[in-house]
Amino acid sequence: MHELRMEMRQEQRQELTLAQRMEQRLSLHLALLQTLRGEKFKPEGACPGCGKTLKPYEIMQGFRRDTDDTTTKCPRCKTRFQPILKHSDRSGYMEYKFYCPVQTLARLSGKEDISPREFKN
Repeated sequence: MHELRMEMRQEQRQELTLAQRMEQRLSLHLALLQTLRGEKFKPEGACPGCGKTLKPYEIMQGFRRDTDDTTTKCPRCKTRFQPILKHSDRSGYMEYKFYCPVQTLARLSGKEDISPREFKN
């Protein structure tokens, strides 16, 4: 006699949206910078073409996977421009070029044996 067997399986999978993945990468990037510099930085990107202020994940999305091109692309008008990382306090502010993870890793290559103190200087 053959036995008829019916099985039901339910699987739940959680996936991050593209924006959430970009925000996660950005958080890691900013945490590294804060650890090295001891200061909090905020990404800023205002498109010179159309004036749109990009959200951090839009800045991350607009980067190319090119270690030499540090520009991002405006999602509205497609203009490429240099985003910045900005730190401000009571004494003023500092701005640096904002690198994507690919560019950051390329710039860290060969510095694996440097102590955090040496790296900061």
